[in-house]
Amino acid sequence: MYHELSIRTPQRDFSVFLQKGFYNGRARSPFHNHNYTEVQLILNGNATFAIEGQKCQVGSGTMLVIRRKALHTCAEQEEGTLRSAFQINCALPEDAPPFQLYTVDESLLRRFFEEIARCGETGDYTLLSAFIALLCCYFYQGVPMEPNRVPDYGFAIHEFFLTHYNQDARLSDLADALHLSERQAERLVLAHTGATFRKTLAATRAMIAKQLMHATEMPLSQIAEYVGYRSYAGFWKAMKSLEAL
Repeated sequence: MYHELSIRTPQRDFSVFLQKGFYNGRARSPFHNHNYTEVQLILNGNATFAIEGQKCQVGSGTMLVIRRKALHTCAEQEEGTLRSAFQINCALPEDAPPFQLYTVDESLLRRFFEEIARCGETGDYTLLSAFIALLCCYFYQGVPMEPNRVPDYGFAIHEFFLTHYNQDARLSDLADALHLSERQAERLVLAHTGATFRKTLAATRAMIAKQLMHATEMPLSQIAEYVGYRSYAGFWKAMKSLEAL
């Protein structure tokens, strides 16, 4: 009997098939193959595989990925070795070698095996799915991946105010940060905050000031300076104008 897990990684989504009883990998297995790619994980020992006529010794801290349809067997396994296996619908190219080896941080593998034991008792596969997703990323080692250069403007705008409220921040600074014109930046601020740049900056300063009043014993004059006002009078005027809205 198999259990199926849906795994999501930055590159693509996978289906992972876990064989019932896979938690305690047998020391030996008959020659066989699969319709999906097989992943073997080894910790605290060594195992020897025969794959498509090739002998492959796999040591602790190693992930062995076996191409679909490749005839293989675990021929030998040292006593005390932890071995786990699952299948995944990530097809390696048909002209790829019958197997590939990846070195995996042993502390990660140790946590993986601890999680196998835990979810076997609780039935909660949430963390195990996350570990498998991380292991799947090893398939893409060497494939450059960059963050999306089109920003989440809402996030970027709110972060700008929360990190610049105590500075002499200007609309031009935000426009530079977003790589946009000032006119475009002002429109985005209005769209995401419901107010102009100046009013959003003042509102952010007031929010932080109120939090400091409740959470610290700082005098108002010090709070005014901390949140970016050059004078207490300017701070008080801004607070009053916001309360009047």
